Amino acid sequence: MHVGGTIGYKGQPSFKLKHYPAIGRGRKNMKPYVICHMNASVDGRILGSRWRPAENRMAGLFERLHDELGGGSWLIGRVTGSEYARADSYPDRTDQTYPREPWFAQRFAPSEPKAGDAGQSHLKALPLQGGGLGGGDRVASPVRSGCQAPNSPPPRPSPIQGEEVSRPNAIALPGDAAAPGIAYGIVLDAHGKIAWGRSDIGGDPIVAVLTERVSDAHLAGLRRDGVSYIFAGEEVLDLGLALEILNRELGLERLILEGGGGSNGAFLRRGLIDEISLAICPAIDGAKGAPSIFDSSDQDAGTPAPIGSMILASTEFLEGGVVWLRYRLQNR
Repeated sequence: MHVGGTIGYKGQPSFKLKHYPAIGRGRKNMKPYVICHMNASVDGRILGSRWRPAENRMAGLFERLHDELGGGSWLIGRVTGSEYARADSYPDRTDQTYPREPWFAQRFAPSEPKAGDAGQSHLKALPLQGGGLGGGDRVASPVRSGCQAPNSPPPRPSPIQGEEVSRPNAIALPGDAAAPGIAYGIVLDAHGKIAWGRSDIGGDPIVAVLTERVSDAHLAGLRRDGVSYIFAGEEVLDLGLALEILNRELGLERLILEGGGGSNGAFLRRGLIDEISLAICPAIDGAKGAPSIFDSSDQDAGTPAPIGSMILASTEFLEGGVVWLRYRLQNR
């Protein structure tokens, strides 16, 4: 049941729920507040190049809504992250031995912006390739743009820092707190497959999340590139541990998960997602097996997500027939 209402796109009503208090308010959380932010077709698919009608991919929408969520640090998976790599490989040997502990090329205070990066969209400078995805799983396109049409202009920059963003029907969700001035691009790379050849993505310092089995040679390559890294597990990534380390070492209190269906599904099954931001575009994929908002491997297909409740926090009608939904999740 909705309480009150606001006017959305072209006078259509946008409803909002009453405010629900934050889970665990009054105590310090050990992990960031995680928002899973995605664009999808009506049938829940995220590979925008397959959507029809093609003109309803709504170029730039994903990035704009990312900004309206408050921006800040973001996380993607290995396949997506590899699209940003500029090197083919690292040397396979080194004489150095490195401890399996967090290493940071550079730390920023939470309120300290990077020089020249004020208000910059974190993937603004990347070229467009392929058809684009509905957020996160950028296998076909390295551009974080959601319903992105091929060869369309880059997403617009984020609002200037301190500029108020008008969101007439938004309610006070825990993730609505202002994001820190520094945004990190966090990439899951359990086995150290990505040779970066760069230290940042669109100005956001890269932080690789590794397992302890990654070789010293790979760590040497990361250090030469100025890529920070943390360890979260011996052989398999422990996503909960990764979030705790990011909170403890970098002070991250919120994180936007844009990792594609596989990563989203993994976080969901671990009960680590606090909010879902979903923009439904007026398009259909219609194909069996196409990438979806939440995916799983065959091994995990029978593992249910430990969701105790989902509360619709806001609904907003946007241009072009897009509906933006935000759900609050309470995990068991």
